[in-house]
Amino acid sequence: MLDADLPLRLYDALMREGVLVAKKDFNAPKHHELDMPNLHVIKTCQSLTSKGFLKTQFSWNYVRRTVQRCPADLRQYYYTLVRSLTIVSI
Repeated sequence: MLDADLPLRLYDALMREGVLVAKKDFNAPKHHELDMPNLHVIKTCQSLTSKGFLKTQFSWNYVRRTVQRCPADLRQYYYTLVRSLTIVSI
């Protein structure tokens, strides 16, 4: 189960940088840049890829994900998620 703020930190990094690189290691305790489990980064990015927000490129056990659709669409999805998590946590 994901903590409520973990996806928000991931979306924030994606909107700020436009790209995210993760090692394809499901057992890694933490992502090398973000302070969150690597598995959560991989699975959240897979979800965003299936929704069409990210483009995936593989290279030597690393997965590079870049924002594919308009960042405004990702930002709208992010704010919808923030509102829903805020409502649930109250």
